[in-house]
Amino acid sequence: MNMIRADGRRSARNSRAVVILFMVIVLLTGMGGCDGNDHVGPPTKPPPLYDSGPSWTQAGNKITFTRFIASGDSIGYWLCVVDTLGGSPIFLRRYAFDAVWLPGDSEFIFFSGFKLYKLHLPAMQITLICDCVDARFPELDPTGRYLYYEDQGVADNWATSVYRMDLQTGDTVHIVGGGYPATSPDARYLLVNRHDSVLRYDLQTLNQLSGVSADAQVYDWTADGQSIVYGFFYNKARTGKLYISNADGSNFRYLAVGDWPKCAPSGSRIAISRRGTDNKPYIWLIDQQGGNLKQITF
Repeated sequence: MNMIRADGRRSARNSRAVVILFMVIVLLTGMGGCDGNDHVGPPTKPPPLYDSGPSWTQAGNKITFTRFIASGDSIGYWLCVVDTLGGSPIFLRRYAFDAVWLPGDSEFIFFSGFKLYKLHLPAMQITLICDCVDARFPELDPTGRYLYYEDQGVADNWATSVYRMDLQTGDTVHIVGGGYPATSPDARYLLVNRHDSVLRYDLQTLNQLSGVSADAQVYDWTADGQSIVYGFFYNKARTGKLYISNADGSNFRYLAVGDWPKCAPSGSRIAISRRGTDNKPYIWLIDQQGGNLKQITF
């Protein structure tokens, strides 16, 4: 069983270069789960090396993101929040990633140490919600009731799979093999990364409808559910470029420079990671045509 599990992990990590980022975290920072020291801050002010993983509040006025600090006492990855109008980021948690906001914008779910937690912002209170095997990339469905996430476990022979948790009851079920889930705004469709392809599933029947793109590691639905935006990491021809397609994968076309796309829930803006004048990636906003570029972290 241990050999099967190890082989599954190697296969999943080799298939998507994004996971290598989190192995770097383990090597550089000794990342564990949340504890009493993870929220210390704000850190000292060495220049950031990389801003990635943006996520919008429901109201669309703030964005969380992950910042990697490469030097000083606070070296490592930090989950931060910044106003969409710009300004200095607020450092929330060390060794925390990929926040997804709950309705009301006072709480979000994130992963740390490959477990899922909920942070209540007013009290800075942390609650463990999934003591998982290897959980990451949480995704909330539009109703706010169901949490999708990537994990590895016995349901799919220790291979990477997508699970769904009912946040009201805590019940968890295996959905499909694959990873990096993204639910459509109408909660009807689910995108997953499987065998180096982005696949679209009908959530009512769990039937695969179509493959919408090859090689994309990160992606998101536009607010109207009519389009999908894609980012790439290990595909040399597309690394650092964003593409967009219709919801069924047709009309696949270049959008803009950048990666880590996340679409605003209430508008046409897209938060991305893109290099600034110092050649380091920061968080920017663009529109669905790839224009109106605005940098919001520095």
